[in-house]
Amino acid sequence: MPRYTIVDGVHRQMTAEEEAHFDSLATKDFELALDYVRQRRTKLLAETDYWTLSDTAEMSDAQRTYRQNLRDITNGITTLTDIENLVWPTKP
Repeated sequence: MPRYTIVDGVHRQMTAEEEAHFDSLATKDFELALDYVRQRRTKLLAETDYWTLSDTAEMSDAQRTYRQNLRDITNGITTLTDIENLVWPTKP
């Protein structure tokens, strides 16, 4: 299906080069956003790493679930909309 753009007030079909450029920008935006999600996830996991130490009390089910939900947070993300609608788990 052709895509269209407006140039100088004129609605016209995109060239193949314009479509490729548009697609590359969307891909870069998605990759940057997903990288941010991964960095935040890593930070949140690091904040709870002490829960896993053998000399601390055993982790609760809520703590295990929280950490697993963080690890799984990127599963199924395929679009920027998925990232925008992402719901981060609540730390117990």
